[in-house]
Amino acid sequence: MKLTTLASAALLAGLSPVLSWAQCPQKADLDQGIFFRIEGGDVDYFKSTGPDEVMEIYATSGGSTLSLEPVNRLLLARGLYVLNLVDLGARGEQEATSFSYSVPVAELPQPEADTRFEVTSTSGVAGEPPKITRETYVFGPQEQVSFGDCRYRAIPVAVTYEPGDGETERYVYLPELGHSYMVGWYTQTFTYQSIHLAVAGMWGELE
Repeated sequence: MKLTTLASAALLAGLSPVLSWAQCPQKADLDQGIFFRIEGGDVDYFKSTGPDEVMEIYATSGGSTLSLEPVNRLLLARGLYVLNLVDLGARGEQEATSFSYSVPVAELPQPEADTRFEVTSTSGVAGEPPKITRETYVFGPQEQVSFGDCRYRAIPVAVTYEPGDGETERYVYLPELGHSYMVGWYTQTFTYQSIHLAVAGMWGELE
C-alpha cells in the first residue's frame, strides 16, 4: 500500500511550522493518531488500539514528499514492548512476527528513568520454529526533547538481545504520550523533527 497524491497532500496540509503548547499533541490524541516527520522525509505514525497498547506504522518517503510507503506495522505494549511486527513488503506481501514474554503483558513495567528490566521473549513467524531471546532494557535519566515549540519529558532506552550480534537498539520513550520511537539501529540514526495530529483514517485498512 502506498499513500500518494491526495492522501499525502491531506497529511502534509496538517504540517504547520510552529505549534503552540495548546496545539501540541497529548496522550489523548493517540485515539485519533499522531505522527512525526523524520529527517529525510520518513513518517512514524502512532495510534492507540486499547489500554496500554499502541499501533505504530513506519513509512518511508523515498525522497518524495508526495509518496509514502508503509514498511512496518507494530503493536506495542506500553508503547515499547513489541507484541506483533508486520513487514508490509514492497509488493503488498506481509509477514507477521508475534512476540510473547516470560511475564504477562500486564506485568511488563512502565518505563521509568534510571531503571533496568530483563525479560525473555519468544517470537515466531508462522511455519518456522520459535526464537527465544533474552532482552535487556536500560532506562537512562530523564531528559527533555523538543519538536518545534512542543516539548516533552523523555527517557532514553537502550535495548540489547542475547543471543545477538552485540548491537544496541536505542529509543526515546515519551511519558506524556505513552510511546517510544527509535533513534538508533546498528549504524543508522533517526532524527525526529516535528510532531503533528494525524488525519483520521489516513492509513485506511492498515489501521
